[in-house]
Amino acid sequence: MQQPDSLAAAPEQTPGGTLQLGFSRFLAAICRPGCHETHGFCEEPGECRCHYGWTGPFCDRCILFPGCVHGSCTEPWKCDCDTGWGGLLCDKEVIACLSEPCSHGGSCRELADGFACICPPQWMGKTCQIGESCGGLQGSAFLPPSFPAPHGSPLPWPSV
Repeated sequence: MQQPDSLAAAPEQTPGGTLQLGFSRFLAAICRPGCHETHGFCEEPGECRCHYGWTGPFCDRCILFPGCVHGSCTEPWKCDCDTGWGGLLCDKEVIACLSEPCSHGGSCRELADGFACICPPQWMGKTCQIGESCGGLQGSAFLPPSFPAPHGSPLPWPSV
């Protein structure tokens, strides 16, 4: 019979939270329910201790780079800037319109999550980069084969 590498049981099922059998190679404590599998560990039943760089009751929150002002992290010691902020510590306000992102004479308006371009007639898109045709209407006309016409010819019906 092959011996298991480890055995464990829920704390409420056994005294002290570990299952003790004579053929177990080592004993494993049962961590607090919800303790992150990778970022947390336990030496005593029911606890959740965090590896370096992680915090919180379940070790599921990374520790920010010291001094990070307007940022968050997905890995320890990082400072990923919130929208509208830049710099190493996310402490420099980024003015989106400063770089004049709107093309073809569009005017830029600052928004909480970036910017918006107010485009002049015949232009559209996030930065007024797409030329409109047909007065802003999108799509195309379909002519059945009984109405052959070379490209650019007038339509066989009055325009609206």
